[in-house]
Amino acid sequence: MSDDARPLRGRTAELRDLDDALSAAAAGRSETALILGDHGYGKTRLVDEMRRLARERGFLVDPPGARDTGSGRIRFDRPVLTVLDDTLLNAEPVEFARMTALLEAHRDEPRLSLITLRKGAYGLDGHRFVSALEERRSTRVELGALDADAVKDILTDVLGTPPDPDLVELADTAAGNPLYVVSLAQGLVEDGQVEIGQGAAARRSDAVPERLRTMATCQLNELAPEAQHLVRAAAALGPVCGVDSLIAVFTGPAARLVASIQQIVDAGIMERHGDELVFRYELMRWAFAETTPPAVRQKMVEEVTSVLLGGLGRRPALRPPASPAPTGLSARPGAPEPAAERSADLPRRIFARLVEGRLDEVHELAISLLGTCRPFGDTPARIQALMALSVCARLGGQPSAALRRSREAAALTLGMRERDAFLDLAPLTALELTWLGESTIARWLLEWADTHEAFRTDPLRHSVAGFTEAKLLLRDGELQRADQVAEAVIDRAIGSRHDVVMPLCWAIRALVALRAGQLHTAERMVARYRGSERSSLGACSALPAWVAVQTAVERGGPTYGIDLLLGRYDYLVDSPALFVEEPGAAAWIVRIAQAVGASEVANEAVAAVRRLADTNPDFAPVVTAATHAEGLHRQDPHLLTEALYAHSDPWGTAWAAEDLAGLPERGDALDRLPVVLNLARAHLGFEQAGDTARAARAGRLLSGLTTAQVPHPLPRPVVGRQPLSGSERAVVELVVQGLTNRQAAERLDLSPNTVNFHLRNVFRKFGISSRVELARLYQSPRASGTPSGT
Repeated sequence: MSDDARPLRGRTAELRDLDDALSAAAAGRSETALILGDHGYGKTRLVDEMRRLARERGFLVDPPGARDTGSGRIRFDRPVLTVLDDTLLNAEPVEFARMTALLEAHRDEPRLSLITLRKGAYGLDGHRFVSALEERRSTRVELGALDADAVKDILTDVLGTPPDPDLVELADTAAGNPLYVVSLAQGLVEDGQVEIGQGAAARRSDAVPERLRTMATCQLNELAPEAQHLVRAAAALGPVCGVDSLIAVFTGPAARLVASIQQIVDAGIMERHGDELVFRYELMRWAFAETTPPAVRQKMVEEVTSVLLGGLGRRPALRPPASPAPTGLSARPGAPEPAAERSADLPRRIFARLVEGRLDEVHELAISLLGTCRPFGDTPARIQALMALSVCARLGGQPSAALRRSREAAALTLGMRERDAFLDLAPLTALELTWLGESTIARWLLEWADTHEAFRTDPLRHSVAGFTEAKLLLRDGELQRADQVAEAVIDRAIGSRHDVVMPLCWAIRALVALRAGQLHTAERMVARYRGSERSSLGACSALPAWVAVQTAVERGGPTYGIDLLLGRYDYLVDSPALFVEEPGAAAWIVRIAQAVGASEVANEAVAAVRRLADTNPDFAPVVTAATHAEGLHRQDPHLLTEALYAHSDPWGTAWAAEDLAGLPERGDALDRLPVVLNLARAHLGFEQAGDTARAARAGRLLSGLTTAQVPHPLPRPVVGRQPLSGSERAVVELVVQGLTNRQAAERLDLSPNTVNFHLRNVFRKFGISSRVELARLYQSPRASGTPSGT
């Protein structure tokens, strides 16, 4: 069916507005309508429809002389429709002035002037022109993306038969752009890729229609060569591409890189989202990628991932491989893989190398797998490659890049239609996100997967998902539930071949016991997994070693811990994996090093976590970890306070508060005032983290403070009143320093209403009614009664 014969779909509201303007012109008025829309959104098609409607109503459509502005211009005996199209976009300022004069010259004639502009693509003169039209109260029509029903209708019009669900899903990747939807449908018909069966049209091939290829080539040819290269590289990498990925394949100066990216954005091919570029239309990304030879695509992927993953020349590794890599198993960059090997053998080998801790091989195999994936297909293989690259980036000290890769994998996983593949990949994707602190998306994946019976009955899926859930519960401070889930996973995995997460689950149980003060139980759990963590998914995490060292320190003290960190577990002192997974770990190492005067260990840990933070400034957990470790190492209250409010987990927050409380006295007794408050914060934080042993210790320190240790104590409450609570004391300490209720609330992590409530109670207990009276009592305690420890 030709374009003229097809009905105009999805533009009912826009046609209604333009029809009103046409009716006003028919009634003898001069009207102007501005049609704005992105490339391919149907401005020309809408104008053609308006031309048809105008002719039916007796309008003269674009008659000769209609654009004359001179005194001798032609006068018409009927209403006129004049169309001013997108050629204005590249016009000189004088052209906009001429068009403004034209509209002014014909403002008393029965006429509708239709003006089409590509949205956002005009310069300052064009902006002024549009603003002037708006001041004239012109009709403004802004074309947006078509909805799903309109897309289905267009497919039916072109194909002659309603499309099947797979074809609809493919058309959805055009993001409602009518030009791309029509080009896809027409291209499928022209290439003979459509077959009709059971009342629906279906694709016969996965090939990109030639019409789309041609369109993609034409769009690329409009760009400078360097911008073309960036688009091809980004298309090979996936729907989302970090700017750091483009830097890896760009050889020119930074200024040209910026100009090339801006040209891509201006052309409407990609959009900027922070430090990432996103293809506006996945359909066209498919076409862009297919215009690039497969070998070139793979080479681009290799160049990008080699930069993203090693980090400053380092190979991503938590520890040296357990044994030398066997000759011939490493994928050769650029070597083509047979289809069967690509679909089955490469993912299997990647998983096996992950379990063995051979991260160099994982890196190379993942590059090979990603490079051989079809740009618009092989979703499960692409997800597995992205997850493997995320693991390598995380362990290699690039958590920012790892988080981008794992989020992209999660987006692909959530959009999968193949149930079995989704159930296989959802727990693995959730696990990697959990290591990176992305708990919300991880929970979504687990919850959606858990709705399927096949997920709950599969041993491997259950094991990985169970450990991930236990890790999330541990982070939330729900230690009892975390222990129960980990125990259930172990019970089910014992004696089976699906025991890859058992060392991790034993480590979870050991940490739970450790935080509950059950040292003997924790040691027994550590003994169960020690020696087997390197032959499991424990090789992808620092958790087993981290828990083992903490347990050893609880038994043997800081000296024994330093011996371990200088010996068997020396790699933990500068381990990116540990500092990413456990933001409080660097400060913990500094703490035990200070206890025994091991300054070289403290210096190394602080330097390592600071390097990690400097190379990943947008990854908040490691920035906070560096601030905390530096603050403790330098005994800097300002850095420790910054870390206290920046930590996102209660365990790290509690340690920062206790570290603040433990700073040496500065000579002025007033510096002791925050000690009570920070110990109270530490007590609360450890309780929220489920660390009952350390919460009890903080509580003992808090209760052991005597009135002699707190300067300028508050006066006794009036006779018969109850003493101040800890929260009330904390509020008073801040209020008498001149802080408002809101400022005090921010310091104490309370709401202003709660602060006001505590303050009213204090007034009632002291029999006063103002802050001034409270400050006077605070400053002159002897005048109001004998100091009290309340």
